[in-house]
Amino acid sequence: MNMFLKVLHLLPSKFLSYFRFEENKKNIINYPKSFIRGISGSQSIDQKGYVKADLFMFDEKQKIKRDDNKCELSINWYDDEGAMQEILHRIKKDHIQFKVGAAVVDTEDLEEIKKTPQINKLFDYERKIDEQNKDNVYHGNLLFPLNDFTKSDIKDKKYMIGSLLAAKVKYANIRQKNPDGTDVIVKYVFRR
Repeated sequence: MNMFLKVLHLLPSKFLSYFRFEENKKNIINYPKSFIRGISGSQSIDQKGYVKADLFMFDEKQKIKRDDNKCELSINWYDDEGAMQEILHRIKKDHIQFKVGAAVVDTEDLEEIKKTPQINKLFDYERKIDEQNKDNVYHGNLLFPLNDFTKSDIKDKKYMIGSLLAAKVKYANIRQKNPDGTDVIVKYVFRR
């Protein structure tokens, strides 16, 4: 056993939830404490700033095809404040991509949701460079398997996962207009 694994073995289990072995069992990935999902449209939040389930809805008709037949939902891993700045200021087609803002969810909540009996590890996550935006070093994906379900099951499971993730949003940075017309980011805290 190498020294790194010996040290991991000595850590209390609550610290280990952020370490995961990749499929090849050779690499250990350290995930940060939380991730960020950009909010592009007002349909993803209610009037009080609460995030709705559709922010976390997987699109099985996505353009990018994967060898493992999983749907991707793009996120930024919250390694440092640069991850939030990248989301809030990302430009796509000459406009800010996430006009409304961004939501933050703790990584430990992903693991908790994966253990929910109805979900039973139906979704996963990864750190992966986005081929369309290679400069974003924070990029990752939430993953949903498509080949395990019928079409009606996919809709139900997607909504269940989206609802659980929306309920776990810790806070959201929502872009609003000042009276002078300039943008301001307002932080809505939902969980401590």
